[in-house]
Amino acid sequence: MSPKFGLNYKFSDNLILRTSLGTGFRAPTPAEAFTSTTASGITVKPNPNLKSETNFTVEGGFNYKLFNSVTLDCALFQSEFYDFIEPGIDPSDGLVIFDNVTRARIQGFEFQSIIDLKEINTNISLSYTYLWARDIEENKTLKYRPRNTFFCKLDFSLGYFLAGADFRYLSRVEEIDEELINLGLIPDGELRVEV
Repeated sequence: MSPKFGLNYKFSDNLILRTSLGTGFRAPTPAEAFTSTTASGITVKPNPNLKSETNFTVEGGFNYKLFNSVTLDCALFQSEFYDFIEPGIDPSDGLVIFDNVTRARIQGFEFQSIIDLKEINTNISLSYTYLWARDIEENKTLKYRPRNTFFCKLDFSLGYFLAGADFRYLSRVEEIDEELINLGLIPDGELRVEV
């Protein structure tokens, strides 16, 4: 059971405020708990002792129609995780294993905008996410998560034809499994860059 409570308030025809509180539960998937496989030189081993994770999440935001053709949506969020399931490297044998992070916190901000230019058959979508995800017990950033993500999409239609272009940006990943670098599986892994 994952109960969630949400409240929306229509402040005006152009502005809707929202907030939500929720708690969640996620059992380990069979793949996380029981898989034993090898791909691209990386071996995953099972962890039948993996515990279920739980979380508590709070979010607040608004949706604002700036003009008939421009919509803005912003949200702040925070999730507290207990027994958070994360992949990692077992230092005893160098194999990947899913394990529980005792406490994790993911906070952030999301912004989205849709610009619908009907008169020229064009639609533009923009989104930006700032993510601060960390292991509370170890006091460090959770692995493989970029802090900044930006996405832009442009679609143009003419009759039966549709053309589009996408642009994606991800900032440099701050933390990865150092064992993958030390074992030579990710050469020059410390030289990570933005994408």
